Amino acid sequence: LKMEQPVLSNGDGLCFINKKGETVGFRADKVSGERITCKAIEDMFIGARIYRNMDITFEKSLEKRAERLLEVTLDIHIGKGRLKIEAVREDGTRLTKIIDISGYEEANNPERILGLINVNLSKKAGRHRFEVKTLNSEGDLPLLSSAWLNEIRRTLAEEFDNIAIASTPILNRNEILKGKASTALSTKEKDLNLLKPAIQSYKANVANLPAARFYGSSLSAYELHHQKGAELMRTRHCIRREFGACLKEHPEKLKAPLKLLNNGKSFELLFDCTSCEMIIK
Repeated sequence: LKMEQPVLSNGDGLCFINKKGETVGFRADKVSGERITCKAIEDMFIGARIYRNMDITFEKSLEKRAERLLEVTLDIHIGKGRLKIEAVREDGTRLTKIIDISGYEEANNPERILGLINVNLSKKAGRHRFEVKTLNSEGDLPLLSSAWLNEIRRTLAEEFDNIAIASTPILNRNEILKGKASTALSTKEKDLNLLKPAIQSYKANVANLPAARFYGSSLSAYELHHQKGAELMRTRHCIRREFGACLKEHPEKLKAPLKLLNNGKSFELLFDCTSCEMIIK
């Protein structure tokens, strides 16, 4: 078997339709460039179109355990014989670490030491990912080793592990809209805007009391109370476009109104050409 574009991996599942109209599956035992090696396949014929029905690489990627790391920013100041680190975790938890470095040998290359500090402290340790936000120094810099800096990073991670992650209060949408919600919450201000639907209607899908309180809406989801003239669906697939009767290009074709018939029911079609969407009502 040969392929025009070699995108397969060893162990991929393949199949084809034989001349009887049946689906026949087989395994790609070995993929080398454009050549696939497999066991003898019954009903295979020259010109058969081969389909991949299992991507082994994709399947293995799903098996990998997701890694959730907590972001920590570091503000570092070096001066007067000490190294001060202000660490802030994404939940707002803060740690301050002051280390005496007065007895350390003076570095001959200060720029190299600053780079070493930035690189070694901007790594992950345990379930935390550190990033040096600011790095300031006064006077001579001490000669620090990578091992010493890595140990500081690991110590910070251990200390953060001993502090419970701060819980975030559930946001009340009504307070957000009225400007009463505290911006001191760990949730970023731009995320608060995501809780403000542009339209208050059945489209908010309010189907229970907690949702009604959250959205501050008395309008129920369409599934609970059918509303006359409600939009059932918006889709980028457009029947006018499919039949070459786009209103922007050929408005003379397929005169309105257009309807879809399904199981004896009629659904009106509208066209939002500004958004290039078809509306089913």
